[in-house]
Amino acid sequence: MTVSEPRDEVHVGTVQVIDRVLDAASRMFGVRIMLPNAGNRLLAGQRCKVEFDAKSN
Repeated sequence: MTVSEPRDEVHVGTVQVIDRVLDAASRMFGVRIMLPNAGNRLLAGQRCKVEFDAKSN
């Protein structure tokens, strides 16, 4: 996950849950990621970009 503030800071987490229900109207589904937040640098509602590595276990 990359957050825009602080500038392009990258964080690595682990997918814990993938929601099996897809919302047809928005074409979205939920994913829960366990992500360390040392020093509480990540804030609720903060915009981010997420990339998934399908090769990882």
